[in-house]
Amino acid sequence: MKPVVRLHDCQTADQLAARATALSVLYTCLEYGLKLLHPLMPFISEELYHRLPGANHVGTGGRPNCGSIMVQPYPKPNDTQRFEDVALDGTMTLLQSIARSARSTRSALNVTKQKLTMYIRCAEEQELNAVASNLRDVAVMSIAQEAHALKASDQPPAGCMSSVVSPSIEIFFPLSGVVDVGSEIVKMEKSKAQLQSKIDRLRAQMESPSYSKVPQATRDRNEAAFNSDSTELNKLTDSIASFKAMLTPDQLNQYRQDKRNSFLTEKEKLNKNVEKMRSALPADVSKQPKKSLAKIAEAEQEIAQIDEQLKALDLEIQQAQ
Repeated sequence: MKPVVRLHDCQTADQLAARATALSVLYTCLEYGLKLLHPLMPFISEELYHRLPGANHVGTGGRPNCGSIMVQPYPKPNDTQRFEDVALDGTMTLLQSIARSARSTRSALNVTKQKLTMYIRCAEEQELNAVASNLRDVAVMSIAQEAHALKASDQPPAGCMSSVVSPSIEIFFPLSGVVDVGSEIVKMEKSKAQLQSKIDRLRAQMESPSYSKVPQATRDRNEAAFNSDSTELNKLTDSIASFKAMLTPDQLNQYRQDKRNSFLTEKEKLNKNVEKMRSALPADVSKQPKKSLAKIAEAEQEIAQIDEQLKALDLEIQQAQ
């Protein structure tokens, strides 16, 4: 049975067709859902089944072969094959992944109450076309004010925060005046450092002389992870640069000084921990626990990384003066 459509709710033929399609999908899902639910909840599903459009309370309404839901054939996979649309399923999966990433980004930035404009940049033409054709839907799913599709060569407005959805898709939110830019830069740089460490470990593993003995499947996974992480690192670097561009010269200078002080505090803390761990070691080198030595080496490596970051930061401060 065709769903009932109120003409006064629709202004154009396209709106009328869209409403009819939505109601038809809803009707079909309800009917199949109640049949699937019936063995578990027989009384409620029976009652609701007779309240679907086209059936009266005794099951003898206009809906063909209504009867009792108890005697209806139980749905089988073959019954729904006519509804399958591989291309449409792929598009919906794509939109869902964008929406999940957008919601996660907004949650991480603590801007869940604001409806922000969203820009979606797609490197592949097929994905770009799918997104451009469903901008309203992806905006609703992402709780965004509106959504815009960008080609790979297009640049989002200045002062945007980016989030990687996949190696070929990136989303942007204009955040100037919405979030604490300095704090977000610190978070992104921490993520960047962690990602860089992961990439360095993978590179060292892949450049090892014995790497040829590693199973091919493992090498393929490592290569895919290396490429994906490298792409994400480059995009994260661009995001940090975009955020820094949102700061005034005085704000940027203050951020650099605060960051330098934070590095020095962290380095001092690590040095004290190293001294404490070394003083607790036995004088006899042969009796020194390997676990303690490993912790000392790890702390010293962190100190060396901080020194490198301080050098880069000092150079950045010097160039800005």
